[in-house]
Amino acid sequence: LKRTLHGSGPATPVVCHEWLRVLPINMRAMVCLPPARATLQAALQQARQGESGLLALLEGCCDRMEAHEPHVRALLPEADRSHRLLAAARALTGPGRERPLSGLLLGVKDIIAAEGFPTRCGSMLPHEAHGLPSDSVVVRRLREAGAIVAGKTVTTEFANKDPGPTANPWDTTHTPGGSSSGSAAAVAAGMIHIALGTQTIGSVARPASFCGICGYKPSYWRVPSEGVAVYSPSIDTVGFYTPDAAGMHLVASVAVDHWDSARFSATAASARPPVLGVPEGGYLRAFAPESLAAFEEALADLARAGVVVRRVPGVMEDVEAVAGRHVDLTRAEWAQSLSGQWKSYSSLFRSKSAMEMVAGLATPSEAVLIGRKSRGKLRAELERAMDAADVDLWVTPGALQGSAPLGLDSTGDSLAQLPWSHSGLPTLSLPAGLDMRLPRPLPLGLQFAARFGKDEELLAWGVQLEAAGLADAPRLA
Repeated sequence: LKRTLHGSGPATPVVCHEWLRVLPINMRAMVCLPPARATLQAALQQARQGESGLLALLEGCCDRMEAHEPHVRALLPEADRSHRLLAAARALTGPGRERPLSGLLLGVKDIIAAEGFPTRCGSMLPHEAHGLPSDSVVVRRLREAGAIVAGKTVTTEFANKDPGPTANPWDTTHTPGGSSSGSAAAVAAGMIHIALGTQTIGSVARPASFCGICGYKPSYWRVPSEGVAVYSPSIDTVGFYTPDAAGMHLVASVAVDHWDSARFSATAASARPPVLGVPEGGYLRAFAPESLAAFEEALADLARAGVVVRRVPGVMEDVEAVAGRHVDLTRAEWAQSLSGQWKSYSSLFRSKSAMEMVAGLATPSEAVLIGRKSRGKLRAELERAMDAADVDLWVTPGALQGSAPLGLDSTGDSLAQLPWSHSGLPTLSLPAGLDMRLPRPLPLGLQFAARFGKDEELLAWGVQLEAAGLADAPRLA
């Protein structure tokens, strides 16, 4: 193990489930968190204190990797990672070299190309089988803004259902969520500052909720997908993780297409908090009772902080039908995009991926067309309901089941996020308290959704909502 993680030579990432065979899964609960909640701005301030400040920042991250990575298993292993990172940091220092994200460490989900790192999509397929370019647009933008790629992060196989070995830093016997498991866990553990994920159903928002960090899924297609092994071209969206909402704006301003900082600033400067709408109906009734109980506690805290919360009845009564159309669409598009790899490497697919492939290839083309039409219909319905109730953002619990489930064999249920992914609306997940029923408290989250294209307003309101101080509030005590 020591040779795998800290040996000499070039970077040699290991495939997720190969790694499962190398690393014993220690099911003794461990807590692998930084000493205090971090902010991206604090990290940037330290990075801008010359070479000594930047090196101290990165040495702290590397120390946390050494201490926590054997238990959290969020990053694909790399020989001499710390030496590479410190050398990259030194190259960023000097007059005139300061950039928006200078020196911040970036984790890249292993379905997104990053120059210098193979992309295996959490699978045993060879790198070249995925047919990706050497770099992705989104990684290039962040690197040009000064971010340093810390490495690839663990994903479920093909961003599907077969999980990797990653554990939740709050309690390593619990899942971190998925499919962007490693990205969320590495940020929560304080090993990196920013991470990339992707969302087909709930793969950005759910891990953010389970790991107690900020997760942002932009409006569909506001982040280029070039260089990303997308699961479903009609749905997939590149998303981001940061420790806090204020830091998310720094990332979005350099990564999201046509970002309008003036709109963000105007909303942020307004003294009026957003009016929140609770989508009461079939969708909300699907949540577990404990999730809804914690949700009501968080809503009461927001109301005490001066936020207007309105109940909007009859929203998404047909959520099960929406879910069926979404699954048909995404599964069929994924199977079609990987049909060539399936023909050549079917024996290397893990069991759940293989079953999804068989089901996807059998999905009739009519179901795909119905699913594509359904996206715009749901978006229009949700925005009409917002207009009628005069609300700025939808608010929901962060996850169907509340806090992260016990065990690493599943990443949790994604229905909480599915309608927002299907409609393409932008969402922001924020920490909203701690589940105190457990021996080790686990994070709970809130999910906010804005109108299509209103990402700037969403993040600005997210900063206001974060200031309400919900993150460490005890829930369900």
